[in-house]
Amino acid sequence: MSSVLSRPQATSLRKFSETDLKGVINLYRQGFGGPPWNLEFTAQWVEDEIRKIRKAPESHMIVAVSGPKVIAISAAHVLDQNEFPFLSSVLRGSKTAYGAALVVDEEHRRTGIASKLVGERVPFFAKRGCDLMVGRTKNPRMENLYHELGYTNTGIRDPKYPDSSYFLLEIKRS
Repeated sequence: MSSVLSRPQATSLRKFSETDLKGVINLYRQGFGGPPWNLEFTAQWVEDEIRKIRKAPESHMIVAVSGPKVIAISAAHVLDQNEFPFLSSVLRGSKTAYGAALVVDEEHRRTGIASKLVGERVPFFAKRGCDLMVGRTKNPRMENLYHELGYTNTGIRDPKYPDSSYFLLEIKRS
């Protein structure tokens, strides 16, 4: 009797393409469908959200893939500060990038993929003149990741999502 060992496939990062949409829809449902979010998304809602982010000025959307499978997505864009007026005291009118989504497949969590994806955002937005990056979460693991990456908790809660906190990173440009 012989046994076959399966090797994990290499993970790579690349720009999002329309062919990734089905995988991203599955990620949204998996990542936000359970605790702590417990949200339900239709495929159409996810498609609309992805297209909205892609149309935003200076958007950055990348996926992590393992073989043919999309295992993570990171989506961010330059923030229209009117979108979150309650953050004006910390954003101070600075050009700011907003991390709109970060989802990693359950089987690939705690492997460093989220850190790599968030890390890809900073140089992208630094080159576009952003001084700050902001993200929102109520997930304790994401809060820990933000702290590890140098973000600080603003202590500001979103009136729409009162369980969520906003985290802020000052982008150092060279």
